[in-house]
Amino acid sequence: MGRPWEIRGLVVSIVTLLAMDVAVAQDRTWKECELAERDPDRSIAACSKVLARSSSPARAGAFHSRGLAFKAKGNLDQAISDITAGIRLDPQRPYRWQERGELYTRQGKYQQGIADITEAIQLDPTPRAFRFQTRAEAYRGLGDLTRAIADFDEAIRLDPVAREFRYHDRGKTLRDAGQYDRALADYEIALKLAPTDAWILLDRGRTYARMKRPQAARSDFDTALKLDPSNEELRRAVEVELAAINTPSTVPPSPATPPSEPSPKEAAPANLPSAMIGGWCYSEGTEARQVYIRNDGICTGNEGVLTIWPDGYRGSGGTCTLHKIEKLATNVYLVKSSCKGLPKGPYDGSAWAENVELQINNGQLKFTSVPEK
Repeated sequence: MGRPWEIRGLVVSIVTLLAMDVAVAQDRTWKECELAERDPDRSIAACSKVLARSSSPARAGAFHSRGLAFKAKGNLDQAISDITAGIRLDPQRPYRWQERGELYTRQGKYQQGIADITEAIQLDPTPRAFRFQTRAEAYRGLGDLTRAIADFDEAIRLDPVAREFRYHDRGKTLRDAGQYDRALADYEIALKLAPTDAWILLDRGRTYARMKRPQAARSDFDTALKLDPSNEELRRAVEVELAAINTPSTVPPSPATPPSEPSPKEAAPANLPSAMIGGWCYSEGTEARQVYIRNDGICTGNEGVLTIWPDGYRGSGGTCTLHKIEKLATNVYLVKSSCKGLPKGPYDGSAWAENVELQINNGQLKFTSVPEK
């Protein structure tokens, strides 16, 4: 029979080893939880184990990491839910507010995104360029171009390195604000930093088009296509811009006999008439595929028209001119057109007005009537 102190020592050793095994297992679980975007499925499983331990001091971090993993899988609602839980437990971390603000912005919830990123800026003792950059993007999505430009200015000022995307993004915002000369100056800097970026040339061409300089615009569009000839998305964007340049400012009058009311089958999104100024064909969950210009055809297969600009459709006798269709971000588009002679009435949950601005965000349509200046 062993001596009492030997038995006690053995028990202490066993308990210590068991505690070490638990600690190692917990450490391994936490490391897998922290994988987040790098391995979303493992991260979600591991974080859920951490969160199952109600006494864990790492719950806020586990919620945040699991939220990042859900974001990587495209589940933005669950990502926001988890990151919000992390904020409730530990509200003093600026990166938690920043992350949720960026997610809200991706969802088109710009006011919430701005509020969260502003909180991150206030909590962070060090001003950081990326926070002002992302808030600028949210302001731009909201249509507050003045505040967007101010935040882009601050992001550029704070960043010790000149980065192409900051000047490119500010240039687009300056263009939309009608500050064309400043926009061109930003594009020049962006092109010096990234001389083979065709999208910068596309946006500079759009600016020239706004300035009524079609030759300069065409030159930039041609050069953009030469830089990236296999990019179909770029080619479609250029075709839209060229068509807008070539489209007369007035459209032919409607036929004397208005078209008959389409049958319910004909009025289905995939079978709308082709006499339209512009429209997006899309499949749910994917990028919009095509912008339609007058008499360019109709959507095919299971695609639907998110919105159209009718030319005499349903006997309205009205006409529309498409001014701009611009991609703001992934699955986010801004559309501007001017319409005359169209009766105000519901269509796709909206109403026609003299000047129309539509923002298409991940399949959701935001409609704004813009007064004539």
